[in-house]
Amino acid sequence: MPLRRSIRNKNRSLNLRQRKTSLEQVHNNVTNVDNTINVVTEVKDNNDDANESEFERYTESTEYNENELSENIDNENDYIDSDDENYHVDSNNENYHVDSDNENYHVDSDVENNSVSDNENEHKNLEDPESILENSSFSNSVFDGEFGPYFSSSTSALIFSWFTKHMITTHAYEDLVKILNHPNFDVKEVPTNIRYFKKNSRARLPLLTVKKYTIPISNMKTQSTSQPSREAYAISLFDILTKILSNPLLISKMYNGPGIEVENKSEFWHGELWQQSPLFGEHSITINSVEYFTGDFVHISASNQLNCMRIISIVLHNNGLKLKLQRFLTFDELPAQFKTTDRYFNSNNKRWLLEEDKFIIVEPEVIICKTSVWLQDQNKPNYYSYIVSEILYKYQNKWKIRDVCYRIRHPSEYCPFPKNPYNLPTWKIFIDLYYDDFGTFRNVYHSLGGVYIQIGNMPFSLRKLLKNHFVIGFVPFGGNFKEFIYPFLEELKELEKGKVFNIQGKNILVIAGLGLVTADLPQGNDLVGVMRHNAKRGCHSCKIENNDSLKSFNDLSKELQYHHLMDKEFDLILNSDSSTVQKNLCSKFGLKNQKPVLDYLIRDRFLQTPQDIYHAIAGKILKLMDCTFNMFNSSGNNEFIKNWKLFEMPIKWHKLPNPITHRQSFMMSDRLRLAMVLPHILRRYLHISHLKNNSLIELQENLSVNINKIIDKLIQCWVIVAKCAKVCFSLSFSNDSYNILNNLLNQETIILTKTFPQDFTYLPNLHINGHLQYHAKTFATLVNSAVGVKEMVHKTFKNTVPHTNGKMIEKDLIKRYNTLQALRNIIDGTSDSRYNNHLGNGYFQDNIFRSLLSSWYATSTTMPNNKEIVDETVEPPDNCIYEIRLQAKWKLHQILQNNFETNMSIDGDIYYSLKTAYKEYFNFTEYLHNNKIVYFNYITYKVLNQKDDETSIIQIHVGDIVELEEELEGNSYAIIQAIFLHTYNNGKTYPFYFLKWFEKIEGRNGIDMMCQKYKICTERKKWHNIFPISFITSMPKVHFVHQCVNNCSVRNHDLSQPYLLNEFFYNAI
Repeated sequence: MPLRRSIRNKNRSLNLRQRKTSLEQVHNNVTNVDNTINVVTEVKDNNDDANESEFERYTESTEYNENELSENIDNENDYIDSDDENYHVDSNNENYHVDSDNENYHVDSDVENNSVSDNENEHKNLEDPESILENSSFSNSVFDGEFGPYFSSSTSALIFSWFTKHMITTHAYEDLVKILNHPNFDVKEVPTNIRYFKKNSRARLPLLTVKKYTIPISNMKTQSTSQPSREAYAISLFDILTKILSNPLLISKMYNGPGIEVENKSEFWHGELWQQSPLFGEHSITINSVEYFTGDFVHISASNQLNCMRIISIVLHNNGLKLKLQRFLTFDELPAQFKTTDRYFNSNNKRWLLEEDKFIIVEPEVIICKTSVWLQDQNKPNYYSYIVSEILYKYQNKWKIRDVCYRIRHPSEYCPFPKNPYNLPTWKIFIDLYYDDFGTFRNVYHSLGGVYIQIGNMPFSLRKLLKNHFVIGFVPFGGNFKEFIYPFLEELKELEKGKVFNIQGKNILVIAGLGLVTADLPQGNDLVGVMRHNAKRGCHSCKIENNDSLKSFNDLSKELQYHHLMDKEFDLILNSDSSTVQKNLCSKFGLKNQKPVLDYLIRDRFLQTPQDIYHAIAGKILKLMDCTFNMFNSSGNNEFIKNWKLFEMPIKWHKLPNPITHRQSFMMSDRLRLAMVLPHILRRYLHISHLKNNSLIELQENLSVNINKIIDKLIQCWVIVAKCAKVCFSLSFSNDSYNILNNLLNQETIILTKTFPQDFTYLPNLHINGHLQYHAKTFATLVNSAVGVKEMVHKTFKNTVPHTNGKMIEKDLIKRYNTLQALRNIIDGTSDSRYNNHLGNGYFQDNIFRSLLSSWYATSTTMPNNKEIVDETVEPPDNCIYEIRLQAKWKLHQILQNNFETNMSIDGDIYYSLKTAYKEYFNFTEYLHNNKIVYFNYITYKVLNQKDDETSIIQIHVGDIVELEEELEGNSYAIIQAIFLHTYNNGKTYPFYFLKWFEKIEGRNGIDMMCQKYKICTERKKWHNIFPISFITSMPKVHFVHQCVNNCSVRNHDLSQPYLLNEFFYNAI
């Protein structure tokens, strides 16, 4: 075992210009304001025009410096959890401080020491003074003056009354102080008419074009006073794309090119749709002066004979353009069982399309010439060399054959190739459209239909940010999506053919297409034109009746909702002679009586409207929670609650509601999280005595096992569900991962329908398991087509609703969003042709201005070489680390409780490890003069990635477990035992971590032998424990579970017992 642990590339360098700001001099207008602010909890701001989302943050906030104003950090580099029911924002992502000036939570520390009045002494036997939260018995110093004795001056009286009346948040007040302290602040320039100021200032911003038009309103959904029509507002897609392509921070990171073939697929351009579609990927290649297109049939030479193949896509592979080919087989190449007399007849010009999991990738030079093939599900061409009427494929390792009409058509068969007659630079844009309703008021039903788009050319790291979800508009309450979306469809239809844009004075050709349509399960059906899930055929991916989960892994090749076959069914419905016939046809095919409005665009309904895993898995877990907890008797409930409360949840998780009594109020993210830990909780305590007798009998009949095996089978259900969820939410897939995914989903379907047949056999959430492999291959991963982050866009607008007049909500929301995007584009450096592309330096060089917007989701960004150093007293260990904040300073009892010392002893372990860390990472070799250490509960800082210039916000809490790359042993794990500051001999203060290492031990636990065992290394001298904060440059993504015994308690485990690496843990969004 190595003595020293170190990370690779420990010496990183980057020249960052650090500019320091100070709040030492306060403006004359606020000289009498007490700037000492204690931050503990945040009061909702009903008057904050910015209306920041209520993101959860650490609640401890004792500050490193008494005079330092704790600032809000907006972290968009981690994931956001959401729920479309409650629209709760869960935090790892855009973190907002939970601040403390809330009267309902703040307790003045002087209350306990204050003397009680004579009147109170009379009742001291009736009321315990320690139970009093606050009173007016304090003997405070008396202020003289016109606002005495309570306020020192008119300034303090006015400010106190102002923020109390309007419920001003701590952060809003801090921002005000920043403005007043600006060296260029001039009270004469403060506008007195806020409406006039907002209107005129907003008019000068680079606003997007908003179209106004009238749509009909349904009388069945609206109140009695509603009108039959209402104005709708939509932002121009042309304007959105112009701003995106003009934004230097976005365009530099967007991908525009052919599909890429890689081992680990994570982005849209790694998926099959991007690779094959002429709208997104490379559609042509010139070989020996001949231009070939995707979808062409060609001859190649192999084994001294010509082989007919089809160009499926032109991809970038191993730094060069390659061709993906699909094979056609001759009669002689067919399996023996299919060599019949009928197939042999005229077999010279017959070919059979071979459907394989993997296509052949070849060099372009192997192509000899073009040929022609008649696929008999299409119109007969004038000339053809081969006929294809059947498809050969494998199902469960057995060869099978089907008619050629049962296939997903290649995009070249329905998508025309884009033309570029002027040979302009070309951008192909992948549009991801999302539509979902959300409630605008808490107690009154009034919904809006949010319509948003994302740009698939952005990498996932950008697409997960809320600010990169671009609003098209809001369908008014009672309005119809079909009527609302027409202006957007008209623009996108024009972009499918190609449109010339002028970007920063240069003409480019922009080609855009609808690549993906995302929605929850019911609205996904609506957008495809399929009946809802309670219909006889209610799946928009297949025609299996009643969502039979057991049939979802059968051979579905003849049951899928192929686009061209659905077209024929729609034609029969639309051309029916009577409403009765039409109704019967709709029921027979499972389709609605009209085509979906999105059919106006080029798309494949089956491929490009995938099932959403976020809603599906969360709903499936809720159903399993119902089945499990309904079986518990009172003893089982009590034991579960006991173990659930003692279980070591990840520190960053918010507090979960009681799953026994309040599981119906669980957000979707809560359900996903509970599934990660429930196998471990059940394994700790569950016994057959905790289940009801009738439940035991029913389970025994369903599973046909001995009663002593029932608990293992029940836990196995949760293990399989947790495994499936983790694989589904994987951020990358290899070719083998797709098969692993399908096998796990099949196992899940079998075990759930067998254990709880009445609950899961016809559950739509489980039925879609059979389709997820298709969706994953189409878009590279399932996360790319999930709506978890998209759901959170609703939250930003719901928070704005209380600040509107409630009459034209959709108009107010679209105007506010337009303003936010204008500010965002200014901060990002987007040029404006109205002002000759001039942009003042203040937007980039004024630290106070930038700090106002840096912690806001709409404008949060980091401009190169302009980084605000928040804490001047803390020295970063290297130039890639900046904006360091430490909070929740330890008190003496905490230091002693954790077996640390405030003053290092020269012969102690901390002194030796700290001296080694200075030598190893700073090249400091001197004797340490200062022996004082200051400890904190958590730290936040920003890390700049040198490769892609991306900034990550790191938040580390004492008790977090981090994954680290160790030179000799690969991935290693350690727990953060302490975060501390130490001032070196040069007078500079450096932040450090004190780590406890996990050491792998032999054996795995009993949960399907899934989780590796570890133990904490308690010998401090075995490995070095102290490292600079640059040692950790990513957020914690692992979770360990202790194998508890009777003497274990929360955060105080018996270290002689092992820990288990929770293999079910993942970031859901």
